[in-house]
Amino acid sequence: MALYNLEVLNDKEFEELCKDLLEKELNISFQIFKTGRDKGIDLRYANNVENEIIVQAKRFGRSTYSNLKTEIKKEIISINKLTSKPKRYILMTAFDLSLGQVDEVVLQLKPIVKNSQDIYSRDRIMNLIEKYPEIEKKYYKLWITSTNVLNLILHNGVNGRSEFVKEKIIKKASFYVPTLNFNVAVNKLKENHFLIISGEPGIGKTTISYLLICDMLADGYELIYVDDHLKDAEDLLSKSADVKQVVFFDDFFGANLSEIINPRNSEGKILSFIERIQTSTNKFLVMTTRTTILKQAQYRFEKFNRSGLADLSKYELEIKSYSKLDKARILYNHMFHSGMIAEQYDMFFKSQNYLKIINHRNYFPRLIEFITSTNQLNKIPVKETETFIFNSLDNPQEIWHFAYDQQLNEEEKFLLMTLFSLGGYNIGSAELHKAFDARYEYEIRENGFILHSNSFQQSLKKLLDGFIKSEKNLNTGRLTFSFLNPSVADFVINFLKDHTTEVKRILYSVAYFKQITTYFRSDSTTGIKLSETLLKNYYFRFNKLLPKLLDSCRDKMSGNITLLYILLQYFPDIVTEERLLQILSTTDLKSCQYVDYNEINFVLRKIDEYNTTNSYIKSHWQEYFTVAIEAAKESYDISSILGMFGYYELNEDDWSKDEDFMSAVQLRVNQLYSAGDADFSKEQDDIITNYHRGYTDEALSLVQQGLSNDYLNFLNNCDLSNYYEEFYDYADIDSSSVLSSLVDDYGSRDDDYDPSGRITRNRTIDENSEIDRLFER
Repeated sequence: MALYNLEVLNDKEFEELCKDLLEKELNISFQIFKTGRDKGIDLRYANNVENEIIVQAKRFGRSTYSNLKTEIKKEIISINKLTSKPKRYILMTAFDLSLGQVDEVVLQLKPIVKNSQDIYSRDRIMNLIEKYPEIEKKYYKLWITSTNVLNLILHNGVNGRSEFVKEKIIKKASFYVPTLNFNVAVNKLKENHFLIISGEPGIGKTTISYLLICDMLADGYELIYVDDHLKDAEDLLSKSADVKQVVFFDDFFGANLSEIINPRNSEGKILSFIERIQTSTNKFLVMTTRTTILKQAQYRFEKFNRSGLADLSKYELEIKSYSKLDKARILYNHMFHSGMIAEQYDMFFKSQNYLKIINHRNYFPRLIEFITSTNQLNKIPVKETETFIFNSLDNPQEIWHFAYDQQLNEEEKFLLMTLFSLGGYNIGSAELHKAFDARYEYEIRENGFILHSNSFQQSLKKLLDGFIKSEKNLNTGRLTFSFLNPSVADFVINFLKDHTTEVKRILYSVAYFKQITTYFRSDSTTGIKLSETLLKNYYFRFNKLLPKLLDSCRDKMSGNITLLYILLQYFPDIVTEERLLQILSTTDLKSCQYVDYNEINFVLRKIDEYNTTNSYIKSHWQEYFTVAIEAAKESYDISSILGMFGYYELNEDDWSKDEDFMSAVQLRVNQLYSAGDADFSKEQDDIITNYHRGYTDEALSLVQQGLSNDYLNFLNNCDLSNYYEEFYDYADIDSSSVLSSLVDDYGSRDDDYDPSGRITRNRTIDENSEIDRLFER
C-alpha cells in the first residue's frame, strides 16, 4: 500500500478530501459546512431526514491521542445540542489510531457512533485514496508526497542534489497551491521541450519549476541540475531516446547583474544546447529567470535575438499575477504550515486582516512567506505582529533591510557580506570560513571587536534559512552555501551602493581575488561602482594583502594573470609600467593550472597600451596567446583572440607558421566543436529514406557532407575557415554514430511524459464565498 503524507494538507483540504472519499465510498453527496458555524458538523448528508449522516473531519495528523479525545468530548456536546440527531455519525482523522484506540473512541462516542466501521483513521483513509486513483490525482500534493512517488523522485534526482530530498519536497508541497500557471507550464514544456519561467522577484518561479521537475522525476525522468556550467549538462545528456532526462537551469542568465556583464555560459552554448534538447525524444529543459534579467539578456546577447528563440512567447511562461482565490490559498497555506504561535496566528484574522493582505497592492508569494515565517515572527513581540505585517506589505523593498538591521548582530552581518563578496552562490564551506576569518580578524584589529569563540558556526546557524541556505552534495559530501534567493543579493547590492564604509571594510579584508572582482566595478553602471578616491586609497592596502591573496590562488602563475587583470581594471592610473612588466616577466604560463578567459582577454587588450609590456608580449606571444586559446569557451572566443594579434603588430603569417601554437589552436577548436549539435533538419528525410532502402553508404555520405559543412561554419565563426583541411582530419567526428542517432530519433515514439491526469481543471467557483469558507474559524 502506498503511504500518503496527509500532513501536507491544511485542515480545509483535509475536509474536502474526506468529502470526496466518502462520496465515492458511499455513493452519496455530502454538503460541506463553514468551520465555526457547523455546530459540530463538517459534512452532512440529508435525504428524507435532516442530519441523516454527519461527518467530522479532524486532521490531527501530528497531535496527541489525548488531544484527540479532548476534541471528541467537545464534539459530543455539539452533537447533543442538535435539534435533529444524526442517524449515523462518522469520524475521520489523519491521526494514526491503533485498534485499541479505535475501540476506545467508539466507546467514548456511543451511542452516537454505532461501531468501529464509522471511525476512519489514517490507515483507512490511505486505503481509500489508493482505492480511488482519480482522487489521488486530484490532490496533487498527496500524490507527489506519497512514498511511491517520493522514492521515484529521490531515485531520479541524479548528481546527489540535496535540493531534492524528502523533507524539502514535503515542505514545498505543503505550501503549494495549484494554479493555472502550472497548467500552462506543463503544456508549453510538453509541446516545445523547452520552457523559460520568468517573472519578477518573489512571484513564485522557483516553486512552480520545482514542482514541475518533481512531477517529471515521478514520471521516471532523470534530473540534470545545472549549477554554473552548461558543459556539465552536456556531458550528462544521453543521446538515447530511451533515457528520459530533464535539465533544470535555475536563474539561467545569472542571479544578478554581474552575470550579465560576465555571463557564466556563453550565448552560443546556450542556444546550441536548447536546439539539441528540442530535437531529442524524452529530453526537456526548464529554465527560470527574472523578467528584468531576461530583457537585459535579450538586449545584451545579439545571437539570442537573431536565433529562432527571439520570440520567446512560444517558450516563456511569465508569471505576472494570481487570482484573488489563489492569493487566499497561498496565504492560508503559509499561515497553517508555518508553525507560528496561536496569538500571532490570531492577528491574521483580527478585523479580517487576511483580506487586507490578499487585496494589498504589493502582494506576492515571497512577501507572504516572509510575514508568516517563524524566523521573522519569533523575533517580534505579539503585540507588534500586526504592525510588522503591514509595514512589510507597504514597504516590500525594506523587508531584508529590516531583518538585516534589526535581527542580525555584527558577526552575522560580517558573514553575510563575506558570502556576498564571494559571489553568493555555491560557495564551499572551507572557502567561506577562511574569508570570514579574514574579515573577523580585520574587525578585531581595526575596529576593536572582541573575539568570540565559534563565531563562524554561530553566525552560520543564525543566517541559515533566514538569509542563506546550505546544500550538500550527496555523492561527494561537499557542503556549499548560497543566498536564500536572489532578492537577498539585490538588497546587499543596493545597501552597499549607499554604504561606502561597508564596501571599504569588505575590500580591506579580502582573502580571495574574486571578492574584489565579482561585484565591484571601476567604471560600470552595473554592479557596485568604486569611486576614484576609494580606489586610490585602496591601492596601498591591496598591495599589503597581495601575498595572502596570491597564496589563495590555485597556483601563483594563474594568480599573476588575475593580478594583472585587477591592476589594469581597477588601478590603471596608479599602477606603473615597470610593475606590469615585472609581473609579466616573472610569470611562467607553462605552470598555470587555470586561467580565466575573461581575465586573459582583458589583459591582452589593455596591456598593449604600454610600450614595454607591448614589446614583451610581442616577443613572448606564443605563451600568452596559447594560454588564451586554451581558455576559450566557444568559437567566438577563438576569433576574438586571433583578432588581438594586430595590437602587437603581429599578423597571420606570424602565428600560422608556429607549429606549437597551431597545434594548440587545432586541439582547442576540435575540443569545442560538437558533432552532436549539427543541424540535419533539412537533410534528415533524405538520409532516413536512403538508410531504410538499404543505401547505407549514401545515407552515411549525406551525414558526412552535413558534418563537413557544419564544421566549416564553426571554423568561420573562429575566423579559421582557411584551415579546414588541416583541422578536419584531426577532429574526433564519428559519422556512423551521428547516423545512428538520426535514425533512432527519426519518427521515434512520442515523449513518455504525460501529466494530463494531474493537471488542475477550471471549475466555476464563487471566489469570495470560497475565501470566506477558507478563513472561517
